[in-house]
Amino acid sequence: MTYVRFPAISINLKLGVKMKKLLSLSLCFSTLLFNMLASAAQPGAYAGLGLGYGKQHTPSLLDESFIKKDNGGLSGRMFAGYNFNEYVGLEGGLTHYADATYKLNISNLLSVKQTDKLNTLDLVGKVYLPIPETGFNLYALGGAALAHVQSRVEATGYPDDKSTSNIIRPIFGAGASYDIPNTALSTNLEFTRIQGNHEEIQNTDLATINLVYHFN
Repeated sequence: MTYVRFPAISINLKLGVKMKKLLSLSLCFSTLLFNMLASAAQPGAYAGLGLGYGKQHTPSLLDESFIKKDNGGLSGRMFAGYNFNEYVGLEGGLTHYADATYKLNISNLLSVKQTDKLNTLDLVGKVYLPIPETGFNLYALGGAALAHVQSRVEATGYPDDKSTSNIIRPIFGAGASYDIPNTALSTNLEFTRIQGNHEEIQNTDLATINLVYHFN
Protein backbone atom coordinates (compact mmCIF):
# COMPACT_ATOMS: atom_id res chain seq x y z
CA MET A 1 0.00 0.00 0.00
CA THR A 2 1.27 3.49 -0.85
CA TYR A 3 0.93 6.35 1.67
CA VAL A 4 0.58 9.91 0.50
CA ARG A 5 1.84 12.75 2.76
CA PHE A 6 0.36 16.23 2.72
CA PRO A 7 3.12 18.57 3.98
CA ALA A 8 1.09 21.72 3.35
CA ILE A 9 -1.76 20.54 5.61
CA SER A 10 0.73 19.64 8.39
CA ILE A 11 2.34 23.10 8.23
CA ASN A 12 -1.06 24.83 8.36
CA LEU A 13 -2.08 22.82 11.42
CA LYS A 14 1.15 23.76 13.23
CA LEU A 15 0.66 27.43 12.36
CA GLY A 16 -2.92 27.23 13.65
CA VAL A 17 -1.78 25.84 17.01
CA LYS A 18 0.88 28.55 17.36
CA MET A 19 -1.67 31.28 16.54
CA LYS A 20 -4.04 29.94 19.21
CA LYS A 21 -1.23 30.00 21.81
CA LEU A 22 -0.29 33.55 20.80
CA LEU A 23 -3.90 34.70 21.06
CA SER A 24 -4.23 33.06 24.50
CA LEU A 25 -1.07 34.80 25.77
CA SER A 26 -2.27 38.14 24.38
CA LEU A 27 -5.62 37.71 26.12
CA CYS A 28 -3.94 36.88 29.44
CA PHE A 29 -1.64 39.89 29.16
CA SER A 30 -4.56 42.22 28.34
CA THR A 31 -6.55 40.92 31.32
CA LEU A 32 -3.59 41.40 33.67
CA LEU A 33 -3.01 44.94 32.37
CA PHE A 34 -6.68 45.82 32.82
CA ASN A 35 -6.68 44.52 36.39
CA MET A 36 -3.54 46.50 37.22
CA LEU A 37 -5.09 49.69 35.89
CA ALA A 38 -8.26 49.01 37.85
CA SER A 39 -6.38 48.81 41.16
CA ALA A 40 -3.69 51.44 40.48
CA ALA A 41 -3.32 54.69 42.45
CA GLN A 42 -6.01 57.27 41.75
CA PRO A 43 -4.83 60.11 39.46
CA GLY A 44 -5.50 63.70 40.56
CA ALA A 45 -5.14 65.85 43.67
CA TYR A 46 -5.39 64.55 47.24
CA ALA A 47 -4.84 65.62 50.86
CA GLY A 48 -4.53 63.74 54.11
CA LEU A 49 -3.56 63.44 57.75
CA GLY A 50 -1.43 60.88 59.55
CA LEU A 51 -0.58 59.82 63.08
CA GLY A 52 2.10 57.45 64.26
CA TYR A 53 5.41 56.95 66.01
CA GLY A 54 8.43 59.13 65.40
CA LYS A 55 11.93 58.75 66.81
CA GLN A 56 14.93 61.08 66.79
CA HIS A 57 18.22 59.25 67.09
CA THR A 58 19.83 62.23 68.81
CA PRO A 59 22.86 61.70 71.05
CA SER A 60 22.65 62.92 74.62
CA LEU A 61 25.08 65.55 75.86
CA LEU A 62 24.86 63.85 79.26
CA ASP A 63 26.40 60.66 80.58
CA GLU A 64 24.19 57.88 79.12
CA SER A 65 24.53 55.71 82.25
CA PHE A 66 22.88 58.27 84.55
CA ILE A 67 20.02 59.68 82.49
CA LYS A 68 16.37 59.00 81.77
CA LYS A 69 15.90 58.97 77.99
CA ASP A 70 12.71 59.41 75.94
CA ASN A 71 13.47 60.10 72.28
CA GLY A 72 10.37 58.70 70.58
CA GLY A 73 6.60 59.05 70.73
CA LEU A 74 3.41 60.28 69.10
CA SER A 75 4.05 62.24 65.91
CA GLY A 76 1.73 63.76 63.31
CA ARG A 77 1.74 64.75 59.67
CA MET A 78 -0.43 66.69 57.22
CA PHE A 79 0.16 66.51 53.47
CA ALA A 80 -1.19 67.14 49.99
CA GLY A 81 -0.15 65.87 46.60
CA TYR A 82 -0.97 65.13 43.00
CA ASN A 83 -0.80 61.82 41.14
CA PHE A 84 0.01 62.55 37.49
CA ASN A 85 -1.12 59.07 36.49
CA GLU A 86 -1.58 55.64 38.08
CA TYR A 87 2.14 55.21 38.74
CA VAL A 88 3.82 58.57 39.47
CA GLY A 89 2.99 61.36 41.94
CA LEU A 90 4.37 64.36 43.83
CA GLU A 91 3.67 65.16 47.51
CA GLY A 92 4.49 67.87 50.03
CA GLY A 93 3.91 67.77 53.78
CA LEU A 94 4.49 69.14 57.26
CA THR A 95 5.55 66.80 60.07
CA HIS A 96 5.87 67.29 63.82
CA TYR A 97 8.09 64.71 65.50
CA ALA A 98 7.93 63.71 69.15
CA ASP A 99 10.42 65.58 71.32
CA ALA A 100 13.61 63.81 72.37
CA THR A 101 14.31 64.41 76.07
CA TYR A 102 17.18 63.43 78.35
CA LYS A 103 17.00 64.03 82.12
CA LEU A 104 19.58 63.78 84.86
CA ASN A 105 18.74 64.26 88.54
CA ILE A 106 21.28 63.98 91.37
CA SER A 107 19.35 64.29 94.62
CA ASN A 108 18.29 67.93 95.08
CA LEU A 109 21.69 69.27 94.11
CA LEU A 110 21.65 69.06 90.32
CA SER A 111 18.97 68.69 87.66
CA VAL A 112 19.79 68.72 83.95
CA LYS A 113 17.35 68.37 81.06
CA GLN A 114 18.10 68.29 77.35
CA THR A 115 15.19 68.71 74.87
CA ASP A 116 15.40 68.39 71.07
CA LYS A 117 12.41 69.52 68.98
CA LEU A 118 11.99 68.77 65.29
CA ASN A 119 9.54 69.96 62.63
CA THR A 120 9.98 69.38 58.91
CA LEU A 121 8.67 70.54 55.54
CA ASP A 122 9.22 67.96 52.81
CA LEU A 123 8.73 67.46 49.07
CA VAL A 124 8.90 63.92 47.66
CA GLY A 125 8.27 62.03 44.46
CA LYS A 126 6.27 58.79 44.65
CA VAL A 127 6.31 55.69 42.43
CA TYR A 128 3.42 53.20 42.72
CA LEU A 129 3.23 49.46 42.03
CA PRO A 130 -0.40 48.25 41.91
CA ILE A 131 -1.37 44.78 43.10
CA PRO A 132 -4.02 43.44 40.67
CA GLU A 133 -7.63 42.92 41.82
CA THR A 134 -6.93 43.87 45.46
CA GLY A 135 -7.25 47.66 45.73
CA PHE A 136 -3.75 47.70 47.24
CA ASN A 137 -0.73 49.60 45.95
CA LEU A 138 2.89 49.45 47.05
CA TYR A 139 4.96 52.60 46.68
CA ALA A 140 8.38 54.12 47.27
CA LEU A 141 9.17 57.78 47.88
CA GLY A 142 12.21 60.01 47.95
CA GLY A 143 13.03 63.69 48.07
CA ALA A 144 14.22 66.46 50.40
CA ALA A 145 13.14 67.68 53.84
CA LEU A 146 13.76 71.12 55.36
CA ALA A 147 14.32 70.37 59.05
CA HIS A 148 13.81 73.00 61.77
CA VAL A 149 15.74 71.79 64.80
CA GLN A 150 15.55 73.38 68.28
CA SER A 151 17.75 72.19 71.14
CA ARG A 152 17.64 73.35 74.75
CA VAL A 153 19.66 72.35 77.81
CA GLU A 154 18.41 73.39 81.27
CA ALA A 155 20.62 72.96 84.34
CA THR A 156 20.13 73.98 87.95
CA GLY A 157 21.95 77.23 88.69
CA TYR A 158 22.92 77.85 85.06
CA PRO A 159 21.30 79.84 82.22
CA ASP A 160 19.56 77.79 79.54
CA ASP A 161 21.64 76.84 76.53
CA LYS A 162 19.53 77.17 73.35
CA SER A 163 20.31 76.56 69.70
CA THR A 164 18.26 76.56 66.48
CA SER A 165 19.19 75.36 63.02
CA ASN A 166 17.56 74.83 59.64
CA ILE A 167 18.99 72.26 57.27
CA ILE A 168 17.91 70.40 54.13
CA ARG A 169 18.42 66.64 54.26
CA PRO A 170 17.40 63.63 52.10
CA ILE A 171 14.21 61.78 52.99
CA PHE A 172 13.15 58.37 51.68
CA GLY A 173 10.63 55.69 52.50
CA ALA A 174 8.05 53.14 51.42
CA GLY A 175 4.44 52.27 52.07
CA ALA A 176 1.31 50.37 51.15
CA SER A 177 -2.05 51.99 50.36
CA TYR A 178 -5.60 50.69 50.03
CA ASP A 179 -8.44 52.35 48.08
CA ILE A 180 -11.65 52.10 50.12
CA PRO A 181 -14.38 50.86 47.72
CA ASN A 182 -17.16 53.24 46.63
CA THR A 183 -15.57 56.25 48.37
CA ALA A 184 -13.08 59.02 47.62
CA LEU A 185 -10.94 57.77 50.52
CA SER A 186 -7.83 55.67 50.81
CA THR A 187 -5.62 54.70 53.72
CA ASN A 188 -1.96 53.83 53.89
CA LEU A 189 0.78 52.63 56.17
CA GLU A 190 4.04 54.50 55.59
CA PHE A 191 7.64 54.39 56.86
CA THR A 192 10.13 57.22 56.25
CA ARG A 193 13.62 58.19 57.32
CA ILE A 194 15.38 61.55 57.25
CA GLN A 195 19.07 60.94 56.69
CA GLY A 196 21.00 62.93 59.28
CA ASN A 197 24.39 64.56 58.94
CA HIS A 198 25.47 63.75 62.54
CA GLU A 199 25.78 67.46 63.35
CA GLU A 200 22.59 69.57 63.22
CA ILE A 201 20.31 66.55 62.82
CA GLN A 202 20.60 62.81 63.35
CA ASN A 203 18.75 60.00 61.54
CA THR A 204 15.03 60.38 62.24
CA ASP A 205 12.37 57.70 61.64
CA LEU A 206 8.60 57.93 61.27
CA ALA A 207 5.87 55.28 60.94
CA THR A 208 2.33 56.56 60.32
CA ILE A 209 -1.16 55.43 59.45
CA ASN A 210 -2.69 57.97 57.06
CA LEU A 211 -6.20 58.79 55.84
CA VAL A 212 -6.37 60.38 52.38
CA TYR A 213 -9.16 62.19 50.51
CA HIS A 214 -9.04 62.24 46.70
CA PHE A 215 -10.54 65.25 44.86
CA ASN A 216 -11.29 63.47 41.59
